[in-house]
Amino acid sequence: MNLADEIKQSFIEESEELLSSLEDLLLDLEDDPSDKEKLDAVFRVMHTIKGSAGMVGETEIESFAHSAEDMFDRIRKGVLEFDKNVAGISLEARDIILDMMEGGSGDIQNRIRSVQERIGNSGEQVVKPSEQTESPSDLKVKTWRITFVPSENTFIRGGNPLLLLKELSAMGEFSSECHWEKLPTMGQLSVDICYLSWDVLLTTSKSEDDIKDVFLFVESDSSVTVNEIDEQDELKLGEILVERGAVSSQALSEVLDERKKLGEVLVEKDIVRPETVKTALLEQEHLKKVRQKQPASQNIRVNTGKLDNMVNLVGELVTTQAQLAQIAGKAGDMQLSYVAEALQRLVEELRDTALGIRMTPVGNTFGRFRRLVRDLSNELGKEIRMEARGEDTELDKTVIDKLNDPLVHLIRNAVDHGIEMPEIRKKNGKPSEGTILLEAKQAGGQVQIIIEDDGGGINKDAVMKKAINLGLIPADAELTEEEIYGLIFRNGFSTAGTVSNVSGRGVGMDVVKKEIEYLQGSVSVQSKPGEFSRVTVSLPLTLAIIDGLLVRINNDSYILPLSLVEACMDFDYSFQGEAGHRNILGYREQFIPYVSLRKYLKYPDTQAESEQVVVLLGDNGRYGLVVDEVVGDHQTVIKNLGKVFKDAREFSGATILGDGKIALILNVGALPSLWTE
Repeated sequence: MNLADEIKQSFIEESEELLSSLEDLLLDLEDDPSDKEKLDAVFRVMHTIKGSAGMVGETEIESFAHSAEDMFDRIRKGVLEFDKNVAGISLEARDIILDMMEGGSGDIQNRIRSVQERIGNSGEQVVKPSEQTESPSDLKVKTWRITFVPSENTFIRGGNPLLLLKELSAMGEFSSECHWEKLPTMGQLSVDICYLSWDVLLTTSKSEDDIKDVFLFVESDSSVTVNEIDEQDELKLGEILVERGAVSSQALSEVLDERKKLGEVLVEKDIVRPETVKTALLEQEHLKKVRQKQPASQNIRVNTGKLDNMVNLVGELVTTQAQLAQIAGKAGDMQLSYVAEALQRLVEELRDTALGIRMTPVGNTFGRFRRLVRDLSNELGKEIRMEARGEDTELDKTVIDKLNDPLVHLIRNAVDHGIEMPEIRKKNGKPSEGTILLEAKQAGGQVQIIIEDDGGGINKDAVMKKAINLGLIPADAELTEEEIYGLIFRNGFSTAGTVSNVSGRGVGMDVVKKEIEYLQGSVSVQSKPGEFSRVTVSLPLTLAIIDGLLVRINNDSYILPLSLVEACMDFDYSFQGEAGHRNILGYREQFIPYVSLRKYLKYPDTQAESEQVVVLLGDNGRYGLVVDEVVGDHQTVIKNLGKVFKDAREFSGATILGDGKIALILNVGALPSLWTE
């Protein structure tokens, strides 16, 4: 990738982040159009995208973003009102800019023309003169002193400081001074480095924010100061000479040191007490030290491919460390065992650090669904708002990326099937506006994501009737509430009376369950007719490396996620029986269902002399898994099984043991449903 491609890729990545934040800002602004801070933030985003697009030569994006920027400038000045129509135009403009950065679809030009026409027509929605807060003629003209010191890497990143100065000059009376003292000799000159800086005087009716907006794209790595000049005050000669480079700060300080300091003069004239001056100087020195210690930035941008490669390498290191530990154990060498144990501690710390780097707040994903709820509710004529909680809860980025589609299905169902029409809600004594709650929280070694709506709930009778008609269950079937709700995840099941653009085709919920189980998670449903429906998705923190429990059947090894294991115990043959179609066993003064892994996987009938039970804790309660032997804890590097095993729902992956053998990872979330099918 050459330099130009790197600059363009950097522009796309930064702009995608800006557009993601823009969608949230617009949705917030639609809820509260009077929020001036949000409005200013939207304007700055559009301004930044416009400026950065121009710098990398994306003139079409620059022109389109400029149109949207003008619209928000009119809103800021009170000429245009931000209503639902303008919100819709703005969100569509945001989508178009994103599509343009990704190459654009076939109808992109038609969409651009349509939105630009609507942006132009939106100017007709003029606020009454009495409602305008400030007219251009009322704006006060001020003079500003601007110091602009571009980053040395400005040219490398495709920047052009003269374009920014040109934009300033268009604002009013403009004077500038270029400082070139840092220019080296010709032999040391590098064309990639910016050695220049500028002092600017600008007399304009524009505000300080307007001036700072010019430097939005470069403010993170350049030095920009904007100060108002009080034209009634006499300017200090020393300040002017230093700013113009006529005298150094050090020389000026030496001259000023020959005079009495301000504090001494104030004390001599008995204006302030000596201890007051001493305290003020202490505060001044303290703040100076604090500012000097503050780091410029705590974050760096890293390509996700590099992070994935690092985690893969850590995984290989975990496997190698396990092999070393096994060799050390067989050799009986104390010194080698000590080194193996020390390496294990270091590898575990490295593993946790590497996985921590890939952890991402789920709030970034939650934000996308606000737009989905808004658009679907408008399409269906419903009034719905989305609430989000636990946005700071973190998940592995790989899990988050694969979670998007299942959550889309669940939220669409909540909008279509869950929330009632406004008139029905009012008739039932509810507010006309429904609520969809999207919540994330950590529960042990897992993260739970809850999708809840305050709608009409699930009609269990309708579910049973539909299942009987589809032949999924016999007409005389007696099912528990949990089993009834489980029917909605069966292939082709839907209670929708008509097929719409949103749902009703009988696809979606079965796909949701399969994809969540593929992520080694589980899904459960709760509901109360007339009040709410709640879907809980439980997921592991990561799909790369997990703490597992190693068990055996014959000479074959299997891994269970340790986060789901509650207890291990010997299998008591005298304390087990049957209830309905399930085997049950006694556990802590209660009965829990269990399955023999040997029988389920169709091993020969020869039974081990003694068996053990692993008690697992799932969303729907406890259940037991009978195995020949529980070996112990095992750091598990997860390897994909490949397309050949895509239908093997009971396995979610494989791992390599220390002796080089393969162990299959059991998909614990899928096992309870498999036992009852």
